[in-house]
Amino acid sequence: MTFRTSLTSIFRRRRFNLQHGHRVELAFTIGGINYYHFPEVLSMGFERALSALSFYEELRMRTTREYLLAHTQACENILSDPKRINVAQLAILNKNLQDRLAMIIEPDIVYKLASVMYFDETESPYKYDYAYAMKKIERWKGQKGLSDFFLSTPISSLIPGLSSFDQNLDNYSEVVRTLNDKMWATISSQLSEVQQRQESVKRSRSQNGYRGK
Repeated sequence: MTFRTSLTSIFRRRRFNLQHGHRVELAFTIGGINYYHFPEVLSMGFERALSALSFYEELRMRTTREYLLAHTQACENILSDPKRINVAQLAILNKNLQDRLAMIIEPDIVYKLASVMYFDETESPYKYDYAYAMKKIERWKGQKGLSDFFLSTPISSLIPGLSSFDQNLDNYSEVVRTLNDKMWATISSQLSEVQQRQESVKRSRSQNGYRGK
């Protein structure tokens, strides 16, 4: 499917319907697609609001639930045999978690938060479609770098302190991505093959906006 065909199929989807008394406003336009938001947050549907709260919590912690679960599993594996506890590996895992808490933002989590707060005309304003959100995030990343995305959208208003961030966001995003890969590699080295496969699937879902157990 070509990009033009993909856009055509998007616009042919049914326009969203609003409940009586609710209104939405145009937030921004990227790639010829308009994205909207609720100026009154209380009008947001229960399902979409729960997803927003979940992503806000990840943003506050600078990490995802999937990372924390993998981290604790790696620690449990190291501690499973008291006679062979690798203190050096535990120290590395702990340092990695400390480094994550010191991050200013986690770019992928910011995209996920944006995907729930802003919706196009083909989406339900009240329900959050995880699969479609993943496609939406990929469109955003394909159209703009992180710096341009923040400058052309109101997402910075949702994240206190981001407007005063004085680093190049694209460079920062690349540094965080590299650190993430190294941190995940450290965790994976302490997991069994079965656990590695399970965590790989969970991580992929998390990066794409899915929630999984």
